[in-house]
Amino acid sequence: NTLRSSTQHNPTSMANMAHSMTRHNAARAAVRTTSRRSTAPARRAPPAPRATTTEQQTSATVLPSTHTESSSANLEQLKGTSTNRYAQETKSSIISIGLTVSSAPVEIREKLAVKQEEWGTAISELCNYPHIEEAAVLSTCNRMEVYVVGMSYHRGVREVEEWMSKQSGIPLDELRPYLFLLRDRDAVNHVLQVSAGLDSLVMGEGQILAQVKSVFQVGQDVPGFGRTLNGLFKQAIQAGKRVRAETGIAKGAVSVSSAAAELAQMKLPSKSFNDAKVCIIGAGTMSRLLVKHLVSKGCTDMTIVNRSYPRVEELQADFPDANITAKLSPDLMECVEASDVIFAASSSEDILISKADIENMAAPS
Repeated sequence: NTLRSSTQHNPTSMANMAHSMTRHNAARAAVRTTSRRSTAPARRAPPAPRATTTEQQTSATVLPSTHTESSSANLEQLKGTSTNRYAQETKSSIISIGLTVSSAPVEIREKLAVKQEEWGTAISELCNYPHIEEAAVLSTCNRMEVYVVGMSYHRGVREVEEWMSKQSGIPLDELRPYLFLLRDRDAVNHVLQVSAGLDSLVMGEGQILAQVKSVFQVGQDVPGFGRTLNGLFKQAIQAGKRVRAETGIAKGAVSVSSAAAELAQMKLPSKSFNDAKVCIIGAGTMSRLLVKHLVSKGCTDMTIVNRSYPRVEELQADFPDANITAKLSPDLMECVEASDVIFAASSSEDILISKADIENMAAPS
């Protein structure tokens, strides 16, 4: 009532009140509008025009400088790590390739044979191949073996086979069936057995140990006979000595020469060399061993046929108790015809006595 009376009697107050209500309503309307706008989903901006192919490639390859530097550093670190890892791996292999009297006929062994004075040259030739680090050659009348340290096993084998084929003149397809191939532990075991005489034609024979020593001695003057093979052959020599010292393998006939002398004695009618005439062809190491065994069995009459006199004269001086006659090669057939037993111990590559020569000889009296 008071409000009504005051408004009725005061027009100015009524006007002010109307103005305040108008402002209040306008404020409320503004609040509602703002609230509606804030809760309504925002409209998406129109999509930007697509970049061209060139622009896409440019934006894809451009990287911050810090990122590029970090990637390069990581790559260099990875390279260094991988190099060190592979450098620590053992890649080399000890390889043994060759043939022996039990695996190849004499005509194949003769073509592959390498004289001792040529072993150094053979080592150098083998080491000229890209995957062979070290090399050694053991060539005797009963075996021809090559030992190498190869950076790559398969490539090293191929290179040794290539050298052997070139050395012998035998095509690889024809040569390969006669070859044996051993690697690492098997190759080491093989050379130890060879040095001990376990792989010889006559088990326990001592000449092979001397030949293994020759390989070691020749290698001291050749760069290609490296640390690995130097140690291997040194151990082989020690093993050969120990086997002969601690076992009975060296008793009895322990060489081809001694076995040949015993066999000939068994074939003689009297089982004795006392009255037998003996002819020896050649005056080398094998002949020296043969003379030694013949003298020990009572043989005192022997003729040695050689290309020259000096070596025969050395044998005459070394065995004064034996009646050794020296003859030159042109007198070979005459000596053979006059002898009861003939031993051939020559390094000649030619046939010295043929079937026709024997057939043309007079019958023994």
